[in-house]
Amino acid sequence: MKFKSQTNPKIHDDFIKNSRLGNLLNSSSWGTIKDNWVSDIVSVVDDKDEMLASSLVLIKKLALGKTIIYCPKGIVMDYDNLKLVSFFFKKLKEYGKNKKAIFIKFDPLFLNKAINPDGTAFQDEFIPEYIILLKNLGVKYQGLTSNMSDTIQPRYNAVVDKEDFSFDKLHKRTKQFINKAKRSYTDIKIGGIELISDFSTLMSFTENRKGVNLRDKAYYNKLLSSYPLSSEITLVSIDLNKLSFENQKMISLNENLLVKTQSEKKQKNYKSEIDRLTTENNKLEKLKNEFGSTPPIAGTLTVSFGNQTECLYAGMNDKFSSYYPSYLAWFTAIENSFNQGKERFNMGGINNDLSETDGLLKFKRNFLPTIEEYVGEFNLPVNKFLYPLTNWLYKKRK
Repeated sequence: MKFKSQTNPKIHDDFIKNSRLGNLLNSSSWGTIKDNWVSDIVSVVDDKDEMLASSLVLIKKLALGKTIIYCPKGIVMDYDNLKLVSFFFKKLKEYGKNKKAIFIKFDPLFLNKAINPDGTAFQDEFIPEYIILLKNLGVKYQGLTSNMSDTIQPRYNAVVDKEDFSFDKLHKRTKQFINKAKRSYTDIKIGGIELISDFSTLMSFTENRKGVNLRDKAYYNKLLSSYPLSSEITLVSIDLNKLSFENQKMISLNENLLVKTQSEKKQKNYKSEIDRLTTENNKLEKLKNEFGSTPPIAGTLTVSFGNQTECLYAGMNDKFSSYYPSYLAWFTAIENSFNQGKERFNMGGINNDLSETDGLLKFKRNFLPTIEEYVGEFNLPVNKFLYPLTNWLYKKRK
């Protein structure tokens, strides 16, 4: 076996795509996204130059010439091949020393547990063996952390499998919300860079609502440019003029019915409906003045790699939440992914406690995902003297 750096990106990507441990975040283009790190690809090949293991590595420069290295969703290889695993980590440590790394962090897709949409659970019985193997090679396992923020990537993800998904299978309420969005004179656009400005605006509304800083227009442009053939924005907009016109028609209809009936009960119902529609139209006029007549109101940004699509960002203008546009945006993105031949759609991270009061989890469960729990992160110490202090400082800063 031979350990290599500066591995050919296409060969690496093909290898990652065909592995059950492969993931978008370990693809070669992810290194161009994280341009505040130095990126490389390290691999192991056999005597026929066939790839046996590979990983994107991101190198962060620290003070005094030191670095830390991160292998996002890596390392990809057959962990049942003990000789390969032992050889790879021996050479990876040497590589780390050459890069003056204090430690190397990695978080392979070791599935600890999965909860299916029907509530049945699955636990991977081989995971403890892999953890013991890595510990014997000097790797420090960081454990089953409690909070989403404890790890670089969420340990829990909501993942929709193609075989579990269809409109007919969705809960009655979810279907009602999607249909409500469709009836509200919405329009769906699926595109790329030309939609970034509108999508970025939606993300700013989400940032303000949640009190967080996410990404800017330049970052979304970088994502779409780095994955030009496999990324897309799904954008839902609404026609407020048509919605207002339809409401006015219903107001006129109820006014005509009101003068024709002698029933006090019906008169009360017609007046109530007229008041409701008038109030809604007044609200629509204010929204038109603030956002224009056909504003974007919800959207997702997805990138596909291998057989899976990842939803990396999703945003909504909360002032239009009564029209349920997020349900339509997510449903369209998921359905479109499966129509393109993908087998899985990762809706992204959720909080570790799986609390039924968690709004994020409650929303994502509308689309019948499997809840997947991964084992988390590992550290390979390279500088045994600086590692304890550096790891402590890393956690404090994080």
